[in-house]
Amino acid sequence: MRRKLAAAVCMAAVCILLIALYRRFGRDVQELPEHAFTARVFVLDTSVSVTVYDDDRGNLAGEVSECVLNAFRELEKDVISRYEPSSELAALNSGYKPKEAYPVSATLSDAISETLDVCRMTQGALDFTIAPLADCWGIEDATSADFAPPAREEIDAALSHVGYEHVKTGDGTITIDRPDMTIDLSASGKGYALDIAKGILDEMKPSACVVDCGSSTLFYGRKPDGSAFKIGLRNPEGGREDMLGYFTFAEGPVFCSTSGDYEKRITFEGKTYHHIMDRSTGAPVSGDLASVTVFAPTGILSDALSTACFVLGREKSMDILAAYGCEACFVEHDGTISMTDGLKDRFTKE
Repeated sequence: MRRKLAAAVCMAAVCILLIALYRRFGRDVQELPEHAFTARVFVLDTSVSVTVYDDDRGNLAGEVSECVLNAFRELEKDVISRYEPSSELAALNSGYKPKEAYPVSATLSDAISETLDVCRMTQGALDFTIAPLADCWGIEDATSADFAPPAREEIDAALSHVGYEHVKTGDGTITIDRPDMTIDLSASGKGYALDIAKGILDEMKPSACVVDCGSSTLFYGRKPDGSAFKIGLRNPEGGREDMLGYFTFAEGPVFCSTSGDYEKRITFEGKTYHHIMDRSTGAPVSGDLASVTVFAPTGILSDALSTACFVLGREKSMDILAAYGCEACFVEHDGTISMTDGLKDRFTKE
């Protein structure tokens, strides 16, 4: 975490240079009601928006948003994407040798170490080496016309290359003791990016800001007009704007992330499959849960734990949430909503 904050301080320090680029090449900043300004761009494999609230410093909105979005671009391109050929993670996955320490930057080391801690704590409910199994199922890229569940022997072959237990972190190094494994930070990378964004906001000090990475969001500061942040709880069986209710926070920082079976799913012979894998079965998670939303003290925890808790289920998640000082809301397919005690007074049902 200290390394993330140091990186954020450096990013804020060079923002004066980025502002000039922003004014010439940057995205448009749209003024919204109540002195709010927003900028949007596609990065981190999703649509990201940065909304800045400020009474009379409208120029700050462009500076803040461009600093945050540039940090995200650099993080994706240079560090954490397993798909970007220029990224450190892609180089690690393709270039490591089993049982030999592979040198990595402080940023990648932090992202892997913090995600690995959640893998260990949840005993593999979150496993950042799950990519071979996810690729075996191919749900994220499949269409109804070409999808079919893989055979058991294909699943077992994929599982032979899965196991966070085979990854070790050292002083600026990563060691993987099996060949042909892949580290994938897609279940924690957006949250890690939000931690970097918070460091930038701490330096630039806007009154309030919302950094929305789709499934993971940071609510920062206090709005100038005194109104609270309202964080919607989506109805998993409805559309994007269909809410079951909302949580209210007077001020941030508040990090929250949601994992659910409604975003990426496909039906085959009457049965629906989704993208969240359970390594204990080698198949998509099955059960009563439709979504889990986690509120955490850091972005990476909210992101990683939302996936882990979806795999574990509500009862098995409670001790882990308490250990990390997190709160969570669970929505079942029948519409039942349950949540940890720390959220109950903040929730208003629609």
